[in-house]
Amino acid sequence: MKKIISFILLSISGIYFSQTKFELGYIVNESGEKQTVYIKNSDWMNNPKEFDYKTIESSEILKGNLKNIIEFAIGTNIYVKKSVDIDMSSENFDFLSETEKPIFHTETLFLKKMISGKASLYSYKEKNLTRYFYSIDGSHPLQLIYKAYKYDNSSLAYNTEFKNQIKNDINCNLSNNEINSLKYQNKDLEKIFIKFNQCNDSSYIDDIKKKTERDWFKIAIRSGINQNKFSLSSNNRKDMSDQFDSKASFRIGLELEFILPYNNGRWRIIAEPNFSSYKTEKTTESPRIYAPSVFEKRTVEYSGFQLPVGLRYYLPLNTKSQLFTNISYTIPISGKTEINYEFNTDLYSQRTEQKFEFGIGYQYINNFSAEIRLHSNQDLIPREADFSSKLQTFSFILGYTLF
Repeated sequence: MKKIISFILLSISGIYFSQTKFELGYIVNESGEKQTVYIKNSDWMNNPKEFDYKTIESSEILKGNLKNIIEFAIGTNIYVKKSVDIDMSSENFDFLSETEKPIFHTETLFLKKMISGKASLYSYKEKNLTRYFYSIDGSHPLQLIYKAYKYDNSSLAYNTEFKNQIKNDINCNLSNNEINSLKYQNKDLEKIFIKFNQCNDSSYIDDIKKKTERDWFKIAIRSGINQNKFSLSSNNRKDMSDQFDSKASFRIGLELEFILPYNNGRWRIIAEPNFSSYKTEKTTESPRIYAPSVFEKRTVEYSGFQLPVGLRYYLPLNTKSQLFTNISYTIPISGKTEINYEFNTDLYSQRTEQKFEFGIGYQYINNFSAEIRLHSNQDLIPREADFSSKLQTFSFILGYTLF
């Protein structure tokens, strides 16, 4: 078991910290020349200031930055170099500005293109800061103004001038209620810009439409084998302490995978309600103080539903396959444990302990998957004060994605 634990931990570390594969994209240099290249996807949470790329997969690594690149793209993510006036005021209450007006500074940045058309929408993220920009007919991008500020030294207020900007410049039959309910976030702003562009061009289709129609969750059937090993101990009843041989059992579940809207969908939230059962028995010599020893049949039987909820990360290997790793916190939904010692106490429990699960797997063409998973030790009878139990489980799971 120690070797298995070491293998999984090393594999998880390898996936998280291994070099990301270079993916097909393009760059546009300062001369306006567009070139197909392979760009390293570094899972940018913030807008990058530089990136690594190769002209061909086997060539040396080159550096793209704000000095030599005016545009680059990887997958559906497009970044363009722009010199803009940006308000970098903090949104942390302890460091809030005391003035309502934005404090602009001119910065040259890679803005992420969210919508393109007659009206284009861009975004910039840096740590906890998010700012949006817009342009009409290719004009210089202007910031959509939104600012949290402090007044009277203690009260919090917001400058929502971006609503007036949209009302005046990006308005296609918007009601006052629609404008007033707008939030300074991707989803709300994208809808407004798409609607405006469609009003001005009935045939308008933008790449963002593909994003809004992307899969946001997947459902898969997951079945497999659990390899279980159980032990029971008691401080007051030494004759009740025992270890049972390792034994395999069946498990089946339905996995829901929620795709997070960044990093090309590599990060997922997973929930996998599943049913598993375990039954084992052994015959043990039971000593008696004033009588000959007897041979006692001891049985353990468990069945129950559990709900692991956790986080998964995918690492593409090529266009058809990828590795993944996940960590989950498992909540028992229902369970029943019966421990029967023929000539001793019987134990019953309707409750099991929570646990953690660590897994590493392989997925092929987004449908078929195989995973090995290690479970932390679980107590099947946590309410029994005089007894403690330990169920050690190692799983092999096969999956098929339905949609």
